[in-house]
Amino acid sequence: MKPGLPDIYDDRPLRGPQPPRTWPFVLSAIALIALGAAAWFFLQPRTAPPPAPVRVVRGRPLTQGEAARLLRRHLGPDECVVVMGKGSAGSTFLFTAVNRCENTRLGQWKVDAKTQAVSR
Repeated sequence: MKPGLPDIYDDRPLRGPQPPRTWPFVLSAIALIALGAAAWFFLQPRTAPPPAPVRVVRGRPLTQGEAARLLRRHLGPDECVVVMGKGSAGSTFLFTAVNRCENTRLGQWKVDAKTQAVSR
C-alpha cells in the first residue's frame, strides 16, 4: 500500500479516462440551426396582399373630403394650396383656398355635391 492513501485503496486505478463530453457541441449545433431557421424566416422579403379592387359608385353625392379633393385638383397640383372647409349649404360645399407659400387668399369656392361642379 502507498503511503498517504486511505486504507481502502488497493492499487487499482480509481477510474479510466473519461470520454469527451459531446453535449456542448450538440447544444451549440442545435442553437445554430435554430438561429439559421429564424434568420431565414424573418429575413425573407414579404409581399403585401393585393389591394382590394376599387368600386366606383356613380350617381351618389360627394362627401366633404371628396369635394375638397376635387377642388384641390381643380386649383392645380401645387403643394402650397390649402383648402379649408366652411360647411355646406344644401348640396353645395363651401371652401376657402389659400396659397400658404405666398400668403395669398385664392378666394371662396363652391363644389356642388351632385354635379361635381366647381365654381367661385
